[in-house]
Amino acid sequence: MNRIFIEEAINKVGESVLLKGWVHVRRNLGKMVFFDLRDKTGLMQIVVLSKASEATLQAAKDIRPEYVVAVKGKLQARKPGSANEKLASGQVEVLCEELTILNEAKTPPFEIENEDRQAARSYV
Repeated sequence: MNRIFIEEAINKVGESVLLKGWVHVRRNLGKMVFFDLRDKTGLMQIVVLSKASEATLQAAKDIRPEYVVAVKGKLQARKPGSANEKLASGQVEVLCEELTILNEAKTPPFEIENEDRQAARSYV
């Protein structure tokens, strides 16, 4: 399977996709882990369910912002009421079947997409 960019994945509902990028934000909801994957074309929500493989669950537990990961999974429409109208990819999400950490990263001293990042750079 060849890697595609997030903007290409938006139109592939029901298909398996391979995305690679940076972990933007991670949220653990007990039986599920959500994270936003970022590449040069946008953000995509990734969902890891408790029924995923042990290796995928461990990787989902270990990831932190700015880790570089590969995600294989099925693109699906988000449930009604959970769409994010602010994102081009806000109508869809990837149900993760395989998560691989490609590279770890130290957590940066500021958020990459934070409005104050220019101010933060002046202190580095």
